[in-house]
Amino acid sequence: MLEQAAHGCVSTSLVDCFLKYVTESDRMILESCCSDFEDVDKEELFEVMDHHNCRRVPTADNIEQLLEEMAHQKLIQEPAFVIEQWHYVLAPMKIELLDIAAAYDEPTSKKVMKSIAYPATMNVQQKHTGRYLSTFLREADKQHLSLFLRFCTGSDLFLGKNITVSFTQLEVFQRRPIAHTCGCYLELPVNNDNYPEFRHEMNKVLESNIWVMDIV
Repeated sequence: MLEQAAHGCVSTSLVDCFLKYVTESDRMILESCCSDFEDVDKEELFEVMDHHNCRRVPTADNIEQLLEEMAHQKLIQEPAFVIEQWHYVLAPMKIELLDIAAAYDEPTSKKVMKSIAYPATMNVQQKHTGRYLSTFLREADKQHLSLFLRFCTGSDLFLGKNITVSFTQLEVFQRRPIAHTCGCYLELPVNNDNYPEFRHEMNKVLESNIWVMDIV
């Protein structure tokens, strides 16, 4: 809605925005019907569609089109008057709004992996650990990506900050990742025997209520 008001058009996916707008139960049903329409409870689906004023019968062939129409109706057409009034306020602020939107960008594995800065020279153990981290980030879901960013940077949003990695040699009982959030530094132990061990220790740290952090 704000994007439409400021720029006169929407570049982001209206369906994605709509799925964030609806209730959790509605979102689960609508996402399920997009991935596997035949397995969705049709009675529940019809109730959701009716609740959002969709009078056409959803099928596997038209569900994506119906979602786009529902999203446009709810996010663009219904608040059209409000959008028009806000346009005069927000249009002169286009650049500032783009910067704000970028600051609140949701993390993706690709973005986070590109933000990792390794030492220019690494030995064999360090290279293995670097690959473990890349694999961990590639496999991570949104929740764990956000936890990783919060652990390293203090924010669960992707703010474009580089995360500088260094390596440590710790005893087994002391071995764990250590974050320095002020400078976005991450210390990784190099003596993990394999990737599953690395992943287990990383998840254990990220999912715990107490994080090991140092102030630099």
